[in-house]
Amino acid sequence: MYGRMPEVEKPDPMLPSLRAAIGNAIRVKSYLPFCAYAFLLALFTGGCPILFGMIEKSFLRLSDGTVMLLANLRLLGSLIGFYIGGKVVERYGTKPMFLSAHFGFGAILFLFLWRDASGGSVVTILALLEALFGILWAASSVAFIVEMYALIPPENKSLTTSMFFTLQGAGTALGGMLPAWAIQLGMFRENWTMAGAPRSDYDALLVICGTLVVEADFFFVFMVYCSVYPVGLGNAAVLNPSFFRSVRLMGRSKPSRPVTHLDLAANTFRCCRSNCHRTRFPN
Repeated sequence: MYGRMPEVEKPDPMLPSLRAAIGNAIRVKSYLPFCAYAFLLALFTGGCPILFGMIEKSFLRLSDGTVMLLANLRLLGSLIGFYIGGKVVERYGTKPMFLSAHFGFGAILFLFLWRDASGGSVVTILALLEALFGILWAASSVAFIVEMYALIPPENKSLTTSMFFTLQGAGTALGGMLPAWAIQLGMFRENWTMAGAPRSDYDALLVICGTLVVEADFFFVFMVYCSVYPVGLGNAAVLNPSFFRSVRLMGRSKPSRPVTHLDLAANTFRCCRSNCHRTRFPN
């Protein structure tokens, strides 16, 4: 069975050293910025499932069985999310999926803070949010993998793939370790109130994570709004006059090469430097 497995890369004893191979991978255009983007998103959201569980167990005093059920609902949501993510990426591309994941993560984190605002069953609301978090995590993972394979160079595929997953895993690990250090150092009050409702220090960490995700959302919206986005016309480009038209262009256009979000950032600053006098913003 193992002998019939095809090799992605043929073994080559004349491969360059590890240092040279990493240097070649770093110099690939758009690949390292994309890895940095994956690292930051994992950093902001990687520790959230742990914070969910700590709030449910330590602050809300839910039973062990309920906490386990909520965690399993998140895993069940991820099974659904892989299917949804595959369909969305296949039909609309990766960039609309990234945009949806950004806003979705931010919305879920802030809705978790307002879990008792509706007056309904808190467990039901938490179950819905846990499942939605799993769906978004899985769907965005599909988009990340698809775009990663579009960006990696034809040589040293194994090394460049491992670099991406290493940075993404490091972001997830730091996303869990940094909140733990903050709690251990007592940086936040154990009990505080938000709109008259009691909250814990774990909720304060969710506020920070949600704020960072939302800031990334607005930065991404700004990039899409006034960025010069290539639409498969060679060196030609268009200046998107509105945010909604920009989103439609992102979903329907076929770029001449894979375009990452940091490519859009670079184009944004070029736009602001050379075309700012011609760009009209809404009131």
